[in-house]
Amino acid sequence: MVYDLQSTPGLNIVGLSLRSSAYVAQVALVVPPQCVSLDNSGREELLTEGICADLPVNGELSGGGVTAAGLKLAIVSVKVSKPCYEALSIGAAWPSVAEECAAE
Repeated sequence: MVYDLQSTPGLNIVGLSLRSSAYVAQVALVVPPQCVSLDNSGREELLTEGICADLPVNGELSGGGVTAAGLKLAIVSVKVSKPCYEALSIGAAWPSVAEECAAE
């Protein structure tokens, strides 16, 4: 499910593009607890192998918690294109069925 949408405007100075715009969908999903581990710096990371290989999202783990039922909730930042970003809405299913998001 799309939890949040964020965009960062690009930076242009005198016609010179120093940074392009970025579009991110924050996707929330319940994952098996063994699909989240700590990396070398102590930050949580979402695993993508074994039983975790079929998760419908890849990206940076940006948050999470535990549901009322005690299940592991992960929030993953997924970079998307501007057309996909514009087609998404909070609460929408992920992966998106929007044509603009077909390549995401």
